[in-house]
Amino acid sequence: IPGVQGKKNAYIEDSNYVYDDSNSDDNEDEDHVYKIFNSTYLYVATVTTVAQYREMILSKCCEMMEYNFADLSSCKDANGNTPLHLIAALPGITCDTLVKYLLQAGVDPLAANNDGQTFLHIIFGRFKAQNGANGALWFKNERLAKTKWFVKDRVELLELLSQELSPTYTALLAKAQDNDGNTVLHEYALSTTVEHELVENKICKKLLKFGASLRVTNNSGDVPLHYAHTPELFKIFLQNGAVCRARNDHDESPVLFILKASANLAFVKTSAIAELADQAFVKTTSTRSVPEAVKVLKNLKSIVSQNKVAMETVWIPDVKGNVPIDIVLISIRTGSYDLESTLFGEDEAYGIAATVLMAELCSSLVELLGEMLRNATSDTKRQNKKGQSFLHVLLDMGDDNKHTIIRENNICQSVEILLEHGVDVNTVDSKGRTPLDIAHKHHDQKCADLLIKHGATGKRHKRNISSSSSPSTPSLSMFEGMFNLRIHNEVRKLRSCPTLHLKNAKRLTTAPTTEVTVVGKYRYSNQDLIGSGGFSSIFLAIKDENVDSGSGTIECRAYALKRMEKAKMNPKEIKREITTLLSISGKCENIIKCHETVEDKNFQYLCLDLMDGDLEEFVTNDEVNKVLKSNPATGAQITTEIINGLIFLHGQKFIHRDLKPGNILYTTDPTLQFKIADFGLTKNTSSSSSMSTMRGSGVAMAPGTRCWMAPELVSRNSREHIQQSDIFSMGLVLHYLLTLGKHPFRTGNEEPDHVIERKIVEMPANLDRALPAEVTSFLQVLLKKVPSRRPPAAYLSQHPYLWSDKKMEFLKAVGDQQEAAYPANNPNSALELRLQTTNTGQRVRIISWDLAIGKLYEEITRAWKSKKYRTDKVIDLIRFIRNAYAHKQERSYQTQQDLVDNIFIRVYPSLVLDVFGVVQGLGFEETRSSIREALNLNT
Repeated sequence: IPGVQGKKNAYIEDSNYVYDDSNSDDNEDEDHVYKIFNSTYLYVATVTTVAQYREMILSKCCEMMEYNFADLSSCKDANGNTPLHLIAALPGITCDTLVKYLLQAGVDPLAANNDGQTFLHIIFGRFKAQNGANGALWFKNERLAKTKWFVKDRVELLELLSQELSPTYTALLAKAQDNDGNTVLHEYALSTTVEHELVENKICKKLLKFGASLRVTNNSGDVPLHYAHTPELFKIFLQNGAVCRARNDHDESPVLFILKASANLAFVKTSAIAELADQAFVKTTSTRSVPEAVKVLKNLKSIVSQNKVAMETVWIPDVKGNVPIDIVLISIRTGSYDLESTLFGEDEAYGIAATVLMAELCSSLVELLGEMLRNATSDTKRQNKKGQSFLHVLLDMGDDNKHTIIRENNICQSVEILLEHGVDVNTVDSKGRTPLDIAHKHHDQKCADLLIKHGATGKRHKRNISSSSSPSTPSLSMFEGMFNLRIHNEVRKLRSCPTLHLKNAKRLTTAPTTEVTVVGKYRYSNQDLIGSGGFSSIFLAIKDENVDSGSGTIECRAYALKRMEKAKMNPKEIKREITTLLSISGKCENIIKCHETVEDKNFQYLCLDLMDGDLEEFVTNDEVNKVLKSNPATGAQITTEIINGLIFLHGQKFIHRDLKPGNILYTTDPTLQFKIADFGLTKNTSSSSSMSTMRGSGVAMAPGTRCWMAPELVSRNSREHIQQSDIFSMGLVLHYLLTLGKHPFRTGNEEPDHVIERKIVEMPANLDRALPAEVTSFLQVLLKKVPSRRPPAAYLSQHPYLWSDKKMEFLKAVGDQQEAAYPANNPNSALELRLQTTNTGQRVRIISWDLAIGKLYEEITRAWKSKKYRTDKVIDLIRFIRNAYAHKQERSYQTQQDLVDNIFIRVYPSLVLDVFGVVQGLGFEETRSSIREALNLNT
């Protein structure tokens, strides 16, 4: 025994657990093993647990490895596992301590085994260690029973890694993908217990802080959100940039994927699974657990009820055209079959227990159906590719189905829910059948009576009516054939569409009329929802614009179609938005364009520019927003575009009144561009109209979104928006953009809105310290607490942050001033002295500026030996800048590149801002003509 001298007896004492491994197998409980190793005590030189004693031995081994081996990169078993991987096979080991020893010994933390798994994949995954035929350890990649094993160890391990590894290493670990394409976040989501715990939330947040991405897809196209089967984890992922509309290779959204996972758990190994696999495209695995399926369904109900963005995806179909509601209905139908008798035969006890579980499953499915239809933007008239309504999907068992319905009540409950939400009771499918026809064939009279009560008629009844009234009237099937032939002969060609929406837009060109809504020349489908508001929804739509006279092909263009519900909106609000849009449409490229308006009985439609998404989506889309990280100038360019939109709006005497990330849209087609949108609350300042809303106690307050409003409106000191209110909101929005998602008055992701509102009123903005000085200065101007101190929108472009070429022209103009060009003739001028008090002045006093630009300084001074510079003075730096650009073409290629890349601004980021502040203080922008001309450049 290490550390013990001479012969020493050791004995084991365990008063709490009795462990007998004579009957252990591959499925022994990990939690039990964990407890055994932490509560079984060894009495040797000191009292210690088995786990602690084993850890002591392993730490000694690590010390020996570190001392004797310079390179441990080849220290792997036959399956490629390093010692770090094998920690997963050691229940009871305090992982953080042992990992620290192994890292210090030289084991590579980024090493992957033969399956592409890093040790984090193992520790945070679903994997169970087993001995292979060659004696090497391997990890079974299968759905195991969820366990709390290693939960605390995981937290401590992540804390250790953040201390022992650099941010680059932790980011690489967090983003690494195994041979299946899974990242650590995929594995973490798959291994999370159904009853999600607070400690697991900490794990998730830590992984995200490491740099784990929620947008990475695995080889099946799944993102981590597809595996987030608990409301807490789903919410955390959404708050950190996960996209609810993400689809995998089967076009399944996370909500649809989770729903299918529950169906698989409930029906695998039953006679109904083939029906589910065929109709609902449910993948099958080997494990059945109805209790687990019920838990997943209850979690899913919470997910869609608590997250609006999740609810909006219940109309997104998979590759077979099934939306989540279809899967719920198919599961309710198959759950009503007599499945238990085929599984358990005459075993009455098992049969009764299974019947109770299936009854609970069906009840959960019916509740989920009600929740989806009650809160989703319902398209209850929808028909699938077979022409089936939701009633058809629920009732149609197929012609060769041998199952018997034993839970007719669940079917009837679902029928009532569907009818309550407007499903057409007499829709005819592609076979010419109504729901009543199917009910008569497969279900008892109770179901048929329910349909008849709501006005249902059958196919036979319809034919009798038409034959008695007009014997020569063609049959329904003949009409359908003629109609489908006409639709088939209409060929549409998409002429223009942003790349992001191209796939769905092409589908609209070929979709039959039964699957789309036609309004005037527009075609759209409720499954293509791209945005929503209180009483409005925005859909991808195509418009028939021209017909080729030769071929008859209809040329189409893609648009965004905003649909507003007339019954739920104030007619004045609809009129206001239409009037505003039409009056400004097409006059500014940074304002969303309204091409025309159309309407029908229930809805008013606005045809708008089709964009890629809003600012909320932009800041979480790493593929798109990477331009901000790679080129800081892009941030100023985007800011200028959004500001230009506001300048135009204010110039037309309008106040937006609801500036927020959701109302700033972007497109990447053909290049990145931003536009201001949603003018439902916009006010014309030339009119005397006003609008306020009521909240809480009935106190009137200004319209808008509270966390994005100016302090005078949040505090209710004013109920009227003014242009300066828009300026403050713009400051909040631009901080959110430039920091990729941070609100300047929010300190945590879960901070309640009322806390943010209080901070807006009472506290200064907490601007991100990582922002450059120019950006910080610019945002501070916009976020002044006092409205009168905020500049008009038209003046914002005069801030140095939004200058481009003007920056160097301005510095050269200052360098032309007598005080700068001939400092010896103007000693201790006001310009020189004030420049030395700036941030740049303080820097060059500590480290002279010639050292910061090394080779460039040497080349310029070598060419002009007569010119002398005081390298601790800002005014001499400005003179040097003027001289460097004066003969740029005569310089070396590297120097020319440095000047083109604005090396001086890169080295001294606050230089322009500092000089501009001094110039303003001295009034030179008005009294010195060369400076005035430079400032007027491109303005």
